[in-house]
Amino acid sequence: VLFNRNGQGDFPDLLDAIEKGEIRGLLVVEADPFQNFCDRQQLEKSLAKLDLLVCLDYLPTEISGRANILCPTTTHFETGSHFVNQEGRLQFAAAVHAVGRPLSQETAGNHPRRDYARHGGENGPRPAWVILQDLFYRIAGRKTAEDFTPEHLQNELRSWLQELLHLPSGALEGKRLLQRRNKTGFHRATPVPPVIRGDNETLALILTEQLFGTEELSMYSEPVAAATEEPLAMMHQEEAVRAGLDNGDMVTLHLDRGNLRIRLKTSTTMARGCLVVPRHRDLNWQQVKSRQELLPLCRIEKE
Repeated sequence: VLFNRNGQGDFPDLLDAIEKGEIRGLLVVEADPFQNFCDRQQLEKSLAKLDLLVCLDYLPTEISGRANILCPTTTHFETGSHFVNQEGRLQFAAAVHAVGRPLSQETAGNHPRRDYARHGGENGPRPAWVILQDLFYRIAGRKTAEDFTPEHLQNELRSWLQELLHLPSGALEGKRLLQRRNKTGFHRATPVPPVIRGDNETLALILTEQLFGTEELSMYSEPVAAATEEPLAMMHQEEAVRAGLDNGDMVTLHLDRGNLRIRLKTSTTMARGCLVVPRHRDLNWQQVKSRQELLPLCRIEKE
């Protein structure tokens, strides 16, 4: 979205184009729409119409398991590359180890035997940008790609974002790569959807993240999964009392796409008029239409 020069739409528009037959093949790079997109039914329907699905990833995501072609990639800390943090700042992290490197002699005896030979050479995992670069040059009819360094990437970023042109070489580290400034002075890369506000009869059902249990990388960690709390829905104590609910109740949210069973947690310090539901790995949160919608209090049923 940040580098969208053509004014193209977001992911729902892409799915619509697939439905219409305008897109027949899809290349997914280190992303999983099953992890983030609410309308799973539409996603399933659209992906089934593709002639070709190619995925580049280092995680065993659901969409990579459906790919016609899967190209394994290296992780961020095997690659050495740029990333944009949660504040929108460009940062660079050097590689700390090579992909497939055997364990040292001091620790090798404490681990199961591993076969690294099948991961070596050009057929093993490679940085996603290297695979994309090769695809570009092959499509363009060129046999080899030019060397591509972090300096080349920074020059490309300068050409995309005009406000970076005046910065000297190497000065992009820590620079905010955001397109516009809102009225409060804070930068945002994309427009923020309007907040849906509840009233005395409804609550704004808000899907969000939590520290553990929803973040993609931590979801693949068994120790983190073992320490993660059960899925919770959070609402203000006063509104819970008005609805005949209490802290710790098991409730059923009656949604348009089905029912969502979840434990209720109440608080006197959170905002009124909302029901906050983290997108927990063990919760079928795709029953919700979008990340914000109104839910009548009468559709929250105590078990």
